[in-house]
Amino acid sequence: MPRTFKDIADVEEFRSKRLRLPELNVLEPDAQLYEILAIQPGGVIGLRDDFVGHEGHDSAVQKFNHFLHLASNKKCDLVLSPEYSLPWDSLQHAIANNNLPDEGKLWILGCEATTPEELKRFKAGAKNIIWLHEPIPTTAGRFLNIVCYLFQTKSKAGVVKNIALLQFKTQAMVDAKMAWERDRLIVGNTIYFLHNPVDHIRLITLICSDALEFAPYANNQSRMTLHPHMIFHPQLCINPRHTAIQKYRTTLFTAEPSKATEVMVLNWAQQFKIDEETSPYGGSTIYLKSDRFRTTDEALDANHKLGLYYANWRNQHTHMCLLNYDEHIFHFSAQKVVTVGNAALANRTGPRVDTLYDWDSQNGRWIVSEKAEDGFEALCDSYEQNPMDWCVGTERTSLDRERLLTLSAGKLEPSLNWHDIQNLPSFQAEQDERTKRLTFVQDQSADSVSFRNEHLTRYITLQKTIIPDNQHYPPNIEDLKDDCALTPPSAQDEFRFNLKSKSGSGQGATGIFLDQQPRDEVQKLEDKFVAKWGRPKSRRLVLWYRHGETIKYSHPPLASISDDGEHPASIVRN
Repeated sequence: MPRTFKDIADVEEFRSKRLRLPELNVLEPDAQLYEILAIQPGGVIGLRDDFVGHEGHDSAVQKFNHFLHLASNKKCDLVLSPEYSLPWDSLQHAIANNNLPDEGKLWILGCEATTPEELKRFKAGAKNIIWLHEPIPTTAGRFLNIVCYLFQTKSKAGVVKNIALLQFKTQAMVDAKMAWERDRLIVGNTIYFLHNPVDHIRLITLICSDALEFAPYANNQSRMTLHPHMIFHPQLCINPRHTAIQKYRTTLFTAEPSKATEVMVLNWAQQFKIDEETSPYGGSTIYLKSDRFRTTDEALDANHKLGLYYANWRNQHTHMCLLNYDEHIFHFSAQKVVTVGNAALANRTGPRVDTLYDWDSQNGRWIVSEKAEDGFEALCDSYEQNPMDWCVGTERTSLDRERLLTLSAGKLEPSLNWHDIQNLPSFQAEQDERTKRLTFVQDQSADSVSFRNEHLTRYITLQKTIIPDNQHYPPNIEDLKDDCALTPPSAQDEFRFNLKSKSGSGQGATGIFLDQQPRDEVQKLEDKFVAKWGRPKSRRLVLWYRHGETIKYSHPPLASISDDGEHPASIVRN
C-alpha cells in the first residue's frame, strides 16, 4: 500500500477542533534562535524476532533517563534521538514524572522496536497522554518502528494537553545485511507533516529507509515547493551515505526551493555493533543553504572544538555541518529555516554548538565536555618516525592547520584568495558527501585517508628533511638558512608565507614540497602562482620536488635590488 503524507490538521482530533494545533517555536518564522538537544548513542544493538534496540538495557535506560531530564531542564525547542534508540522504559519514566516538553517545545524520539500488543499496554498505562496515530497495521511482521512526537497543545476549552503523535516506519530496509528488519517490520502507511496554526514552516520525519521512496518534488502531498521545510532523518544505519539512502538529498538540494529547506540526519555513534557488523560511521549531519552562513575562522573553529565540522557540498551549493562520530549529546543554537518580515533579520548564519556532553559511566550521568576528539593529534602521532611537532599547540586553530598543510603540500589552485574556506579543497565534500577534512579524521573511507596521508607526508618531508638542510635553500630564500620554521599562513602576510624567520630578521617565504613530480608539472604550478600572485609577490616562492631519490627545487627568477620590496637586498624594502 503506498504511503500517505498527512497534514497534522487532518488528524481527527485537530480536524474536529477537540484540540488546537500546537504553536511550536521551531516552526515559527521569526528571528528568534531555537535550541536543539540531540543524542547520538553508541553501543551494541540487540536483535530478536520482536525487538530492535539496546542490548545493554539498563545502561541505555540510565543514559536516556538523564537525556530526557536534560531536555526538560534546558527547555530546548527541539529534542531529537535516532531510530530505535529510546527505551520505552525511559519514556514511561518521563511520563510518570511529568518530565515532558512545555508549550512551544517539540520532542522527536526514535523509539526501540515494540509489538502492537506492547504498544497498546503502554498507552493504557499512560493516561495523562493523548495518543494519536494511524490504525495499527495488520500486515505481516512482528514489530513496529516508531518515532514519537511529543508536544503540548490546548483543548477547545483551553486546557493544556500532552500529545504523543506516533509515526510508524513505512519502508523496511531492503539491504540483505538488514534482513532482520525486512522480514519482521510491520510497515506503516502515514508520514505526518507538522505546522503551526499559521501554516508556514513545515516539518516531516523520514525514518531511515523511508528516504528510499521519498521524492521531494514529485509527490504533491508533501508540497515541498510550497512551504519551507525542516526534514528530520533519524537512522540506525551502517552506511548512511549509501547512494539510495542519500539520493533524496541530492535531488532536494539541487533544486531552487531547497533554499528554504534544512535537513537534520541523526545516526548512532560510530562503532555501534549490529548483527556482527561494526559501523565505521557516525554520519549525523545538518544540511542547509544560506548566503550568510558564517565561515569565519572564529566561528568554524569554535564549533570544531565542540564536535561540529564544516564542509562545503559544492556541487549542491549546500553547507554541511558534520557531527563528531563518537557518543555525545549535542546542544545547538540555530536560526529558523525562514524569517518573515524585515530581510535584515533573515540572517541564517548556521548552527552553533553551545554545549557538548560525554557519558560519565561512573556517576551515571551526562557531563559537559570541553573538547570533542577529532582524531587529528592521534593521526599525527601515528607517523612514528617523523611526528609533527606543532600539531598539539593550542595557539593554532583547525583552520590554521588546514591552510598550512594545504599550502605546504601544494594541494591548491593558486589564487590570491586560495585560503578562503570555500576554496580550500579539504573543505569541499564529494558528490557522495564524503568529507576530506584534514583535521577531522573520523571518516576512514579509502579516498579520504589517502588524501590526508598525501598532505601529511609531504608536510613531514618539508619539516624534517628539507628545512633543516641548508643545501636545499635556493638563492631567493638563502637568508632563511639556519633561521627557518614552518608556520601557518596568516592575514598579516596575505596568506602567502608558511616559512618564517625564527629570529625575525628575515622575510617570510612560501615553501611547497610536491614529492615525486615531472619537472614540467612543477613548472606549470610555479607559473600559476606567478600568474595569480604576480611576479613581485611570488619572488619568495620555492617548490621542492623529488626526482628519483634526489630532492630538487624550482623558483621564479631572482629579483633585482629595485623591483621587489620583499627581497632582502631590495632598496625599496620597508
